[in-house]
Amino acid sequence: MAPEIIKYNGEEEYTEKVDCFSFGMFLYELITLHLPYQGQEQVKDLILEGTRPQLQPQDTVYPTHILDLTTLCWSQHPFERPSASQIVSIATAPEFCHLQDVVSLEEQTTVTCAAAVEVQEEEESGLPPALLAEIWLGRHGNQVDIVTCNQQAWLDYKTLPLDGISVSAVCVVEDTVWLGDSLGRVHVFCTKTYQMLQRFVVSMESVAVESSIRCMMYLPDLQATLIVQNNHQVTLCDGVTRDVLLSSELNNRPVYCIAALRLGRKRLSYEMWMGQDKGSILSVSVSKQEMKVLGITAHLQEAADGIQADVQHLVTSYQDNQSIWSYVYPGCIVYHWDIRQLTIQNKIDCSKLAPVSESITSISIEEHICPGRCQVTALTVLEQNLYIGTTWGCVIVAEKNSMRPITVFRPYKEEVRSILPVRVNDPEFPTNDSPPKRKTPPAIVTVGKGYRDLIGRYAPKSGTSDDAETSEKNVFLLTWQASHWSSH
Repeated sequence: MAPEIIKYNGEEEYTEKVDCFSFGMFLYELITLHLPYQGQEQVKDLILEGTRPQLQPQDTVYPTHILDLTTLCWSQHPFERPSASQIVSIATAPEFCHLQDVVSLEEQTTVTCAAAVEVQEEEESGLPPALLAEIWLGRHGNQVDIVTCNQQAWLDYKTLPLDGISVSAVCVVEDTVWLGDSLGRVHVFCTKTYQMLQRFVVSMESVAVESSIRCMMYLPDLQATLIVQNNHQVTLCDGVTRDVLLSSELNNRPVYCIAALRLGRKRLSYEMWMGQDKGSILSVSVSKQEMKVLGITAHLQEAADGIQADVQHLVTSYQDNQSIWSYVYPGCIVYHWDIRQLTIQNKIDCSKLAPVSESITSISIEEHICPGRCQVTALTVLEQNLYIGTTWGCVIVAEKNSMRPITVFRPYKEEVRSILPVRVNDPEFPTNDSPPKRKTPPAIVTVGKGYRDLIGRYAPKSGTSDDAETSEKNVFLLTWQASHWSSH
């Protein structure tokens, strides 16, 4: 029973805000499987005093918006509670059941690169291990942030100061993390002790700004890491000894991104797709013995001189090893390639998609949905879904093969910097012919600037200007359940 009904003995006008209070208590029952105030006396007095049922630690594993809506609905004053229509809008939004937790980083400097390190936990009593991951974030300002999460919440946050190191790329190599910097050096850190194990220069040429490391990828079958630099140099380094195995400038054009496909049954070589300028993709066979150019595939039939068309994102999925997804900057389109036929099978235009979980006051379609705000800043594939981040802070979830959009929402005020799939006992390149069975549900982590709270879009909360400024400028990490998107 709502406080205003108890206080005025039922003589106060009965409004929908009374039902809203009851709905909050219903959510509490749904979460805890207990009656509110169970075993307590003088319940009416407790309600009038503002005392609410307590949530135990095991109850807080539910998605954050469910818990937030529960406490908002049982607010003491009716005007602080959402309306029935607002509750419906919040509860039917895709974020409502998928967003697990939110964390704000202390520094407001830009995130330059990110990678997820899986942490193996010992199984207890025969139960499957909980998802546990560390997110390594390279930041402007000579530092790396390491944020730990499980499937329900963010757990720990630490910073590694890096004197004189401007991190430009990060890569997980077995039980180490390789940090590439703007001077063409790689710094190898232990994932357990966070100590630097080794530092080496990739290019044999003189260290210069032009040799900045753009991207790196570990190839487990070769036990080697492919490193791409801004000076057009592509290098294969041994993952254990860190010795340079191969180095080449290939076709002497810049490489912006890379994706890997296995070749042959023995899997002793990879076909690397490398995004370049003029909308072209360079295909290269990579083994420990040689790097051999296989050909060039273009998004455009003719690349006009002076027109920028850089292939800035390439991703693939180990499940079929036959598809690659690409993005050409500037633009709003993501392409799905069939690698056997070297043809584009499907595509999705991000400028045609608007976020669904918005109120009339939180969005202006005419003002904000434009090609400049719909360029792609992050791209990843997990299981059957493709995840796309945009400059406007939107996350698009689409079926990976048909490219049919499933849902679109906007959790960030500014661009999505990174989308990381988090896998447990499910490596990107499994060593057996059949992929291993997943022990835990899939999850993704998104990184972006300026968090947009779902409930705040429909039922604005009271807060200080300092809180608003923090929400605008800080970098936020969000962890999501990555399944059953089509149900919203």
